[in-house]
Amino acid sequence: NRSIDYVNPFILFPGSVDFSQNLHALKWFCKQVLPFVALNKIKIYVTGSVSEPNRKLFCDYDVIQFTGEIDNNSLTKLYESCLCVIAPITTGTGLKIKILEATQQGVPVVTTKFASKGIQSNICMYGQNDSPESFASILNEYISKIMNR
Repeated sequence: NRSIDYVNPFILFPGSVDFSQNLHALKWFCKQVLPFVALNKIKIYVTGSVSEPNRKLFCDYDVIQFTGEIDNNSLTKLYESCLCVIAPITTGTGLKIKILEATQQGVPVVTTKFASKGIQSNICMYGQNDSPESFASILNEYISKIMNR
């Protein structure tokens, strides 16, 4: 039951950046993908724990907003109102739970081909390869479509 917040639009990155794969993913996204993304006034909310040293790694990116650890009810509200979830994961093994959780709740996910392995969903979007340009292209296309509804 989604009610997207178009007044204060945001993209959701669910997961602690104190977890190495998430930290690597967010750093890759900010350094390699973000320069190609037309966010305008769209923020990126990052849920989960974040140590002060890890928080400082992102202080130059004013679009990144850390929520800290939140309860399931608050996370559900974020899923319901976000534009989409991003999962720019390029390392690690196994199924990516954040993608499954989002798609099960009907939330579109822009991810890497690597992270989507084993997940079949028509709302899970990824490019032909895992290049920053490919990820940015898919995200820009989705943002344009959803914001110009």
